[in-house]
Amino acid sequence: MLIIATTLVKALAMADAPALAHITQDKMFFDESKLKKTITITLTQTCNLNCVYCYEHHKSKRYMPVSLAFKIIDIEMAKTKAGDEVEIDLFGGEPFVKFESIKAVVEYVEKQYPNRKVIIFITTNGTLINDEVKAFCQEHRKTLILGLSYDGTPEMQNMNRSNSADRIDLDFFKTLYPEQPVKMTISQNSLKTLADGIIYLHSHGFEIACNLAFGIDWSDSNNVGVLNDQLMELIDYYLAHPDIKPCSMLDGSISQVAFAEKVALRTCGAGWRMV
Repeated sequence: MLIIATTLVKALAMADAPALAHITQDKMFFDESKLKKTITITLTQTCNLNCVYCYEHHKSKRYMPVSLAFKIIDIEMAKTKAGDEVEIDLFGGEPFVKFESIKAVVEYVEKQYPNRKVIIFITTNGTLINDEVKAFCQEHRKTLILGLSYDGTPEMQNMNRSNSADRIDLDFFKTLYPEQPVKMTISQNSLKTLADGIIYLHSHGFEIACNLAFGIDWSDSNNVGVLNDQLMELIDYYLAHPDIKPCSMLDGSISQVAFAEKVALRTCGAGWRMV
């Protein structure tokens, strides 16, 4: 298929794998010195949206006490060395439902580990980022990084994510986190405007990490046909705009195509560098 061939060419042309020590057809070896440890903490199971593709069907009002979050951080930090890079992911639900907990964790990390290479990362739906939150993020921008989930055009966002487009300040995210990609999820209903959504976000200056929603049979011939058309439209767009980094769907790593035979590649750090 042309899509596969184009993705292969893009992968070969743009491949950049600084964490790879070397590759063989039998194994892939990573240079662990270039990998950071990731600590994931679920602050709350509550979310203020009801996205059409959400895979969490048992939402609750449960949350983690900040004392427990501090304990987890201390335990995991004790397993690292002074020069290690550490990322603490604050997860939900929507993490900013518990903004006071976020503030406490950020201030605790900055106080307890001032000389360590630690960042705190939060993926957010962006709807609760009011002036108070913006000021806090600005003050702690060296430690705290936000990643926005936003699903394309405002129409696509409203279709997928509870009519929330008007509640999100795209300029705030672009200004404070200019190198942070937007996470864009495609539902079955928004598939037909995939290219429009990606081009819209590019027009606002964002790079895009794009994925298909869980729980949908994307191998269905109707979905495959629409996806093919949308990716071809995007390929034409990127060829006409070579200065724009392609979305993750068309920016494959060389590791995806480098082997003549199927090889088990490790793509998740759970139980290894991620806890």
